[in-house]
Amino acid sequence: MRATSSGERKLRFRLLLLAALALGLGVSSYRLVVGYPLTGDADYHLSMLQQMDCLGPGLALSTDRPLLFLVLYSVQVCLHIEAEVLLKHLQILLTGALVVSTYLLTDCCFKDERLAILSALLASVFPHVTVGIRYFIVGNWFALVLLTLFLTAVLRSLESKSEVWAALAVTLSWLTLGIHFPTWIFSMLVVVIYAFITYRLQTEPKQV
Repeated sequence: MRATSSGERKLRFRLLLLAALALGLGVSSYRLVVGYPLTGDADYHLSMLQQMDCLGPGLALSTDRPLLFLVLYSVQVCLHIEAEVLLKHLQILLTGALVVSTYLLTDCCFKDERLAILSALLASVFPHVTVGIRYFIVGNWFALVLLTLFLTAVLRSLESKSEVWAALAVTLSWLTLGIHFPTWIFSMLVVVIYAFITYRLQTEPKQV
């Protein structure tokens, strides 16, 4: 049998990633397709965006997630769409971002595309996608995407000693802090534990 070339293997993995992405988009768009109304915290987000239309974007600073509402309001203004339309499609966009960012983090951490594809497939049916759609936990959802990208940037910066990756990691950390504080705390905890384990492994005397 002819051995599979590197190019064919990469193409196969890319197609599997597209399949995982399509699955996630299909799951997250189901409620929109069948006509279900927004539920959960969506009413609060919709109310805030409508008030920002009347009172200005500065109103976001009075909330516990100022950056999240500023980002949503900026997207709404730039795209000239209604707040409700934006919120209905937001979860679909976040699902796609979660699938791709999960793939990137797993591939960067373990250097195994098969494991990365499996992680992307699991992310496409993650509770944030299946349950989060009903309860509209977009703040935590958005922050989770930023968290995976942040950890990817941290690993890349350590591997390549790149200042660009380090600057990107810092930027993503600040974005996470402004969007969902508990997720930012968790990300800092992960970095501290990783740094501690790495330090212990490097300073531990080797056994003869």
